[in-house]
Amino acid sequence: MYDTSLADRVRHASLRIGALVAVFVFLVLGGGDLFDQWIGGYASARFMVGTMLVNAGACLGLFVIIAATGFGLSLTLPARSPYRAGDEKSSAAMASNPAIGAGTTRDRPEASDSSRIALRNAASSGIP
Repeated sequence: MYDTSLADRVRHASLRIGALVAVFVFLVLGGGDLFDQWIGGYASARFMVGTMLVNAGACLGLFVIIAATGFGLSLTLPARSPYRAGDEKSSAAMASNPAIGAGTTRDRPEASDSSRIALRNAASSGIP
């Protein structure tokens, strides 16, 4: 199962759906307009580019509406993932495991000090 919250999944889905719908609508509307204007020979190239920009603006607005709806809906959903344990038992188990709970070397000053000393010794000894 995913380790993301329902709110995150709704946000990501709304962005994906918004982008797909906007691209599809642009291709359908823009393709039809461009085909009619180009084949019919009724419009200049500048007019066709202007038509495409208007279609692109409309599709961008459609994307914004879909994405804003998804973001607004995700604000009402819980931000915590139901799949994360988050209780004291799992936190204690992770902290007791040195591979998982130890953190980075910044969290352990003795490890960072020893690695700095080893680097200093290697640099001063001339070992490449």
